[in-house]
Amino acid sequence: KYPEAHEARVRKTIQSAFGASAASKRDKTTFRVLEVGVGTDCRLARRGLYTPAIRQLVEPSDQQFTKRLDVVGLDIVTPKDSKVIKQAQQRLREAAHDTATADPVEINFEFVQQSITEPMAFTNGCFDSIICCFTLCSVDDPVKTTESMKSLLRPDGGTLGFVEHVAVKDEEPYLLLDWEQRRFDRAQQLLAHNCHLHRSTDDILATAMGVN
Repeated sequence: KYPEAHEARVRKTIQSAFGASAASKRDKTTFRVLEVGVGTDCRLARRGLYTPAIRQLVEPSDQQFTKRLDVVGLDIVTPKDSKVIKQAQQRLREAAHDTATADPVEINFEFVQQSITEPMAFTNGCFDSIICCFTLCSVDDPVKTTESMKSLLRPDGGTLGFVEHVAVKDEEPYLLLDWEQRRFDRAQQLLAHNCHLHRSTDDILATAMGVN
């Protein structure tokens, strides 16, 4: 179980990503999301971490609101059982309840088992927002992964919401943490599904997305 401070950060990240992307869309009635690395338990959806973001989308604003939300969960591993996917979809649908929206909101959740670096059935630019939480530390090729995510994002305002741990930078004062990251990095990879403690994910993302 993750601490509440972490869960709150993830909720805020998803809400900010959805809000910024929706604000740049002329037609907000349909919104498409890709979560990269949903894991075997579809944790973000099942723990309600999408709830504030979804409610923000479906609340009427300027006479327009999202009437259909499609969420695609992507991973190279399969969820524990079919109930996990059903529970994830149910929790996403519950998030749209108790809002000021009078019309029903269609919310769909689909799981796809494959790597994002492999050829996909989705066209470039088809997602309004991509969510990634503690995934880029474990992929084999983080550069290719982030480039693939960028290609799938809507080019005119699509957003990437991510929460990742990153390597301590040389100019930062966290000497003990830097030593620990370097010292235990290999063991972490062997014991925690290829998780890298000392990977400069923030720099990789900035380069791939073309931001400072």
